[in-house]
Amino acid sequence: MLRRLKCAMPFLSTLLAFCLLATAVPAFTGAASVPSGASPDTPPVASVLPTTPLTNVKVTPSSIAAGGSITVSWTQVVGSTRYRIRLYRQNPDKSWTNIVYNGSQYSDYGNVSSVTLKNLTWEGAYKILAYSGNNSGWYTPGTYSNVYEVTSPLPPSAPTNIKTSVKALTSGGSNTVSWAKVPGATKYRIRLFRQNTNGTWSNITYGGALYKDYGDVSSAIYTGLTWAGAYKFYIYAGNAFGWYEPGAYSNTYTVAPAVLALPTTPLTNVKVTPSSIAAGGSITVSWTQVVGSTRYRIRLYRQNPDKSWTNIVYSGSQYSDYGNVSSVTLKNLTWGGAYKILAYSGNNSGWYTPGTYSNVYYVTTSTLTDVKTSATSIASGGSITASWTKVTGATKYRIRLYRQNANGTWTNISFGGSTYTDYGNVSYATLSGLTWAGTYKILVYSGNGSGWVVPGTYTNTYTVVSKTYVDVDISEQTLRYYVNGQVVLSSPVVTGRPSMPTVQGTFAIYAKTRNTYLDGPGYHTFVSYWMPFYGGYGLHDATWQAAFGGQRYLQGYGSHGCVNMPLDKARTLYGMVSVGTVVKVHQ
Repeated sequence: MLRRLKCAMPFLSTLLAFCLLATAVPAFTGAASVPSGASPDTPPVASVLPTTPLTNVKVTPSSIAAGGSITVSWTQVVGSTRYRIRLYRQNPDKSWTNIVYNGSQYSDYGNVSSVTLKNLTWEGAYKILAYSGNNSGWYTPGTYSNVYEVTSPLPPSAPTNIKTSVKALTSGGSNTVSWAKVPGATKYRIRLFRQNTNGTWSNITYGGALYKDYGDVSSAIYTGLTWAGAYKFYIYAGNAFGWYEPGAYSNTYTVAPAVLALPTTPLTNVKVTPSSIAAGGSITVSWTQVVGSTRYRIRLYRQNPDKSWTNIVYSGSQYSDYGNVSSVTLKNLTWGGAYKILAYSGNNSGWYTPGTYSNVYYVTTSTLTDVKTSATSIASGGSITASWTKVTGATKYRIRLYRQNANGTWTNISFGGSTYTDYGNVSYATLSGLTWAGTYKILVYSGNGSGWVVPGTYTNTYTVVSKTYVDVDISEQTLRYYVNGQVVLSSPVVTGRPSMPTVQGTFAIYAKTRNTYLDGPGYHTFVSYWMPFYGGYGLHDATWQAAFGGQRYLQGYGSHGCVNMPLDKARTLYGMVSVGTVVKVHQ
């Protein structure tokens, strides 16, 4: 027996050493453990990977309120020294997603049989995936727990039995709104709604906010309700998890205006200062307030050439109402002439009449003189200078550039990216790079810090002449393109039929477009090259025309007003012209 024991000693020693080593392996900490006294370079003794999955993985309780905790438990597996769990949340499409908890998509634990997850706040359905493992790795697949729910226990309903203490009160009075408390509610929110003239309702401001929150109460008092009309309250129940929606309305109640005695005396000391202003300036109207008045109305009168007076529109109305004030300011008075103000006192019972007139005041305009241009004709691309005699009191000047249309009217056109240009206290301005041929004039205004004197003053007319242009001869049914006075392209065309003639005059190409559709009454036509020069009139290819030139435009083949060209000629012209190229159309 002793011999057998001696023979078995090497095997028992090895087995004992292995058992002691396995006992010394600590819970997983994210790095391999090194036995005491061993070199850090000595590899750890590998354990045998667990061979069975986790069982009895369950979560308790199966439903918690948001912010609560759950416990995950399982039956430990022989050979396992650590456990890993992943948290899954159900998506709207019933699939599941491994979500982050405490900054990671999984959490590792030592040799335990349960863990607690705290502060779960996101509502929804959840389950846990748990794995067993040791320093050799993890047994996969893991095992899912039962499904559990995280809920937000909002109050179950809106308040009921919402009512006001009175259904009618006078302006300045108070009203108490009360309700039946809701189980689970710890606070209440109230919004005040007022009925509009069209029957709809608007949430209005009370106490500087659109709603007011209260604690665990069943009534609230609203004081100082002065604006006449129909009202109702809208109330929500809530708690730490939020507000139950929708809320519920109270009955409707009304606020009637307080009846005041009509003022018994007219306004006094109604005056305007200053008594003379430059066009564009401002005046102040003041008066002595009347006892019993809560509002004031003013009308603006202007003297006619026959010395009569007319109540004129100011800011879109023939009168302006103000609250309980003793002065108002009227701004941007630009129309020259003699004026006076008619002022009334009043309250919610009406207006005291007749009103009281102010003194007469004057709006003066200074007309610019000697407004002219440095030339009456310039070449395309050249410059022109507009000059004028300075006006006393003016500190700035504004100019607008006008171009004559084919029908003889004038249009304020953009120059330098704007329809006007402002200058300081100068007596001239130079416009450069004028390329669009045609007839022009300049409108000049004087002004200062109070505004602009209107109307302004026009210069003489001047012309911009170009030697590079497209010429369309309707009589010849021919288009010619001139560059510096030389014909570089000639093409037969078809112009507008007699009932829809091509517009005549001097224009300019204002756009270039490839492969587009032209639309009009009864047609939707594709063209490859579109060069409009006036409204819907333009140069373009017309592949539907069997021929060009001659008298076809008079024989039923005329266009709707455009200049029809052969495709190859339109292509060539499109590559030669640019936006701004002059187009002259004539018989």
